[in-house]
Amino acid sequence: KDVAGTSISRNSIRDSNNGCVWLDGVSGATVSSNVVHSSNGNDCFYVGYEATDNSIVGNLLSYIQSNDAFGVKSNENDFIGNVAAGTYGRGFYMNMDHSSYGEDGKLNRNLIGPGGSQRRKKMGLFRDNTAHSNYKQ
Repeated sequence: KDVAGTSISRNSIRDSNNGCVWLDGVSGATVSSNVVHSSNGNDCFYVGYEATDNSIVGNLLSYIQSNDAFGVKSNENDFIGNVAAGTYGRGFYMNMDHSSYGEDGKLNRNLIGPGGSQRRKKMGLFRDNTAHSNYKQ
């Protein structure tokens, strides 16, 4: 769904027991200048398979006690100037595993669909991001 003009910005999220910001099935959203500290949910910022052309800019995630700070399933989004610090998992996890999610729609229960493998889709911008002091590098 095209949600151009939608902005999730300048929020402070603390002591969350669930994921913080999840984008899936949307395009055109901007997620910027948010601060998250001490989250216990799954991937704190989750960008799903059907999320495209979104901008995730200038967010700070610290002490994330879950899988990963930024869990990215779709590489067709822009990540610019984000920081993941002190996470129990990875700072940025780009899941492009063809054996788990299908290669060009050949597997039953393929989550990618007719567009093919995420590894073959265009990559959005990924620049000036920092991950440090995370358990899994």
